[in-house]
Amino acid sequence: MRVQGVGELTDAGSYWRLVYDDCGHVQALAREGLDDPEGAVFFVRRHYAKCLTCTLADRPVAAETPNVDPDQVHLVLSADELGAIVSALRSSDRSELTDRLNKVLRQLGQAR
Repeated sequence: MRVQGVGELTDAGSYWRLVYDDCGHVQALAREGLDDPEGAVFFVRRHYAKCLTCTLADRPVAAETPNVDPDQVHLVLSADELGAIVSALRSSDRSELTDRLNKVLRQLGQAR
């Protein structure tokens, strides 16, 4: 579905996939709490109207400053960084989180 002025938002099963019109970068958004398409569009307009990859490239200091809201944190990770997190989580008792992040990692691999 189109997010006017932002890009194309598609339901990729366990996550939303946003492709920005201006630059073509892809942003994967967790579905947790965003099952409703209209809610996902609202969330994108509110939090991801501008490409984070381009924004961070233009402001290197921003890459070291996480976006912290009262109830969530927004991070930009490379596939390698996400892979390292998944590997570290495998030895923890957080199997549900490990599975969710591993699924996103696999889907990112398929999108390449």
